[in-house]
Amino acid sequence: MVKDQSYGFWRRWIVIEFPHGFENDPTFFDRTFTKDEIEGVITVSILAFARVIQQKKFDFEDSSADIKEKWERASDSVYASVSEKFID
Repeated sequence: MVKDQSYGFWRRWIVIEFPHGFENDPTFFDRTFTKDEIEGVITVSILAFARVIQQKKFDFEDSSADIKEKWERASDSVYASVSEKFID
């Protein structure tokens, strides 16, 4: 539970959900980060940065209320259960 419930606190968070797990693969880095892949990542990063500069802001799909809701569901199993049964 977080004591700060202000809009200012919640609007600063970005929730990244990652439901997938992976087994350790010692060859992953060598297979994945080839010269071509690194060049592609750099290109996409530059284009994304240019978009942020043009728009003068980041684009996020979730509102601060959505972020707060996801956080509370992930950190409080009772809240999540009650929300699923009675609110959703």
